[in-house]
Amino acid sequence: MMVLMLIWVQWGIAGLQQTEKNFILMDIVPTVLLVILPFNLLQVKRFAIGFIGAAIVGCYFALKVIHITPEILLRDPTLTRSGILRLDIVNYHWFSFPLGISIIFCLIYFLKTNNIIAKILAMIVIAYLAYFLLLAGSRQSIVGLPLAILIILAWVVINKNIKGGLILIPISIIFFIFISLTQIAPSLMRFQSMDQSDVLIELNPTVSRGDLWQNGLEIFQNSPIWGTGFSQSNISHNYFIGTLADQGVIGMIFLLGFLYFAFLQYKRAWQAKGNNEEDYWRIGLLTIGMFGLIHGQVSGNPISIWELWWSLVLIWHLNSEPNPIYQKQQISSKTNQVSFVPAFLKH
Repeated sequence: MMVLMLIWVQWGIAGLQQTEKNFILMDIVPTVLLVILPFNLLQVKRFAIGFIGAAIVGCYFALKVIHITPEILLRDPTLTRSGILRLDIVNYHWFSFPLGISIIFCLIYFLKTNNIIAKILAMIVIAYLAYFLLLAGSRQSIVGLPLAILIILAWVVINKNIKGGLILIPISIIFFIFISLTQIAPSLMRFQSMDQSDVLIELNPTVSRGDLWQNGLEIFQNSPIWGTGFSQSNISHNYFIGTLADQGVIGMIFLLGFLYFAFLQYKRAWQAKGNNEEDYWRIGLLTIGMFGLIHGQVSGNPISIWELWWSLVLIWHLNSEPNPIYQKQQISSKTNQVSFVPAFLKH
């Protein structure tokens, strides 16, 4: 996908704006592929592993690009003495969102596995990703991720999952890293040069958004029916206002229809009791979708919250699978395909 993105940006179709290119490459193409390709639980887990691996490697290269060695990082873990803020990444939000998603995937792995070594490994990866998330300094992700994780916690409590209570351990690690580094280097949270006493105010992702939302509404008034096209959504910095500005009332109707479909899929995921592994991955994907909606209220636009689309498609695939209580998943080593056979047909 990254190779396609480079080719697209370098030699893209003439006449298309960058936002239109992003919409085609990062929304339409992957969503269509995910809908067409059959996804089962095993493939969803492989997708998650690949996603986490890409995030880990991406953090490594983020340091390599700015010539930060492990020795420098040990001497200056916040990079403030090196004069580097947000890893020198221009669009640090796009870097941060996948880190938050990867942390959610790791939490699901931690929650489901019974292997102690696997749990320890998941906590190490969570700490690693949380550290880079804080270095990136995206307020939308830093605030949105804990709010989204509350969904997993609420699901564990409602279903009286005693073993699920262990998820408080990696969550505590995340908060410990955030609190520790912000105490050491409050400037990590500053959008502008501010006094240390104003850090908590600056952590609020809605700061300075009022004027942007007003601009988006004014753009919507210029073309309320069809919108102005994929050109103004970044100005509004809000998923719904951006939709009104770009696609008008017509676009909002389609968006609400999509969200209604999402609600039906999320409802089924939420009602699962955790009796099988699919239930855990459904709630994880639901959390990822809600993470996108949360941070999308202060920085999103109709094409930037990619995780909302693909996570819903994966939930839809899992919801479409036969109930594993009555049917058994059989994986053929020869064909590497998954088949479901009703239990009563085996006798």
